Amino acid sequence: MKEIKAHISKLKSSDLVRVSGKNSFNVVLQFIIGVLKIKLVSVLLGPSGMTLFRQFNDLQVFFATISLGGTNNGITKLIATSKDSFRRTRFVISTSVILAIGFSFVISLGLLIGASFWSELLFHSSDYESIFQIASLYVVFIALSNVCLAVLKGQKNYNAFIKYNITVNLCLFLLLMPGAYYWGVKGAIWSQIIASVVLGLIAGRLLLKNKLKVVFSKMISKRLLSFSIMMLVAVIVAPLTQIVLRNISISHCSLGEAGLWDGMKWISMTYTSIITTSLGLYFHPRISELRTFDKVRTEVRSSLFIVVPLVAIGCLLIYLLRDVVITLLYSDEFSGMEPFFLFYCIGDVLKIMTWFYATVLLMRESVKAYIFNELILGLIIVILSYIFITSYGIIGAAYAYLACNFIALVLVYILYRLYSK
Repeated sequence: MKEIKAHISKLKSSDLVRVSGKNSFNVVLQFIIGVLKIKLVSVLLGPSGMTLFRQFNDLQVFFATISLGGTNNGITKLIATSKDSFRRTRFVISTSVILAIGFSFVISLGLLIGASFWSELLFHSSDYESIFQIASLYVVFIALSNVCLAVLKGQKNYNAFIKYNITVNLCLFLLLMPGAYYWGVKGAIWSQIIASVVLGLIAGRLLLKNKLKVVFSKMISKRLLSFSIMMLVAVIVAPLTQIVLRNISISHCSLGEAGLWDGMKWISMTYTSIITTSLGLYFHPRISELRTFDKVRTEVRSSLFIVVPLVAIGCLLIYLLRDVVITLLYSDEFSGMEPFFLFYCIGDVLKIMTWFYATVLLMRESVKAYIFNELILGLIIVILSYIFITSYGIIGAAYAYLACNFIALVLVYILYRLYSK
């Protein structure tokens, strides 16, 4: 009883809980929109259509970070550590915007020239070539949105960050509804492109409030590029890995079965991304501020003590209510998804634990350790998925997910301990 009271007391006094409390409405809204989005896409597009839509979404995640050169967290760290100097803050933002425009131009050129290649690779059809040609024009707007979010997080401007996030979620969802309803998969994809342009314009207006000047700092750009290397590896590996896994599933099972796995993965990604986004609002700038690793270890321990039990309880509830979740979120076509839940719920708890240690490696600029971790895990998930899917069918993807998250936790903890010495 005393231990429970002590735990509750620690929760109440925690800055992490205070910031998460501020973000609670955004989290609830994200969850509701995420649930509605899954239901909408599953009903209107079916398992096959959802797989194609998710394929584009994964590519969009890839664009989102590549277009910023992977410097998101670097921007947050430099803003957090220079918050007492308005001049340095302006230099960081201006340099970040210039880098974002440069990276966006390269990506846009690649999309425009390789539109046919991307259409065949992701959709196994040339019907989507025009989408990629038009998509090349919106990459810079995605980049501006990400610069804006990184700056607001580094400034600890929680209210503005939360408001912008709410705008992002509402805009993406409200445009998705008519797009998917009237024009199917292509309409759903077009809605995301249009929403990104609108959000980029809003982000540009927010950034201008910092009284920016066209200034490029070589020193700041070098610091940002160290983060760029880490995040580019992560962001290239993650979505490309998912694309490879989806192609393995389609090749060795079927498009419909791949849709079942994608449906489970979407549930998992929806709530885990909400959790990590909410945690990152506090954790990223906090780790950046700490000067000694002893303080970092203390922060990590206390955060794990608070977060992991809550995540475990949430995942247990999702598992126990899995039949209800499938009924609420999907159509009858997705009834075969139920066996995936056990492996994904356990894997998600491990994933959140891993996130804390990986974030320390990232924010403390442990470049080699972070890159090694991302490359090895990307290779492991592909190998395990291929072995398990070819041996056990589509459920093998769930086996691989759990096994990979366990390996990831062990590996990143070892790297974290080595770095702390």
